[in-house]
Amino acid sequence: MTEQLKQMRGIETGKLAVYVSDNPLDESLLQPPTDDKDLVVIDASYARTCIEVEDIIRNKVWAAFDNGPSRRIVISNLLEGLYDSTVPTREASRMLGRVKSRLNTLVELGAEITVYCRRRTDTGTRSHFCASLCASADTIRFLGGM
Repeated sequence: MTEQLKQMRGIETGKLAVYVSDNPLDESLLQPPTDDKDLVVIDASYARTCIEVEDIIRNKVWAAFDNGPSRRIVISNLLEGLYDSTVPTREASRMLGRVKSRLNTLVELGAEITVYCRRRTDTGTRSHFCASLCASADTIRFLGGM
């Protein structure tokens, strides 16, 4: 842990909010609000694999928190890469656990993180991923369906 993060232990705890939509074309998933200059927006839709999702959290989200004055981060399409069928479900589930753990650590350090994701019906053995993410959230909002 960096020296800066050790000093941040006294910061008030943040929160994790998860917004879920059934609509794959929901505009909030494609482009979260960006009119706030202190808000860091990270689009995870380009992650095609579980490893890329984990890299986004480890590199981009953590770096946004560590390097900027803002403690408010929006992550869109977080779960999409975790549905990568080339990775066994058990390993994808472990990666989701590590992602949630990193997000929770950032929240404990004072980050306000908002995650936008799509609830999918075609995920087979990974159908619990969205519920698992929601279970770790402080706030959950279900957006209008199709």
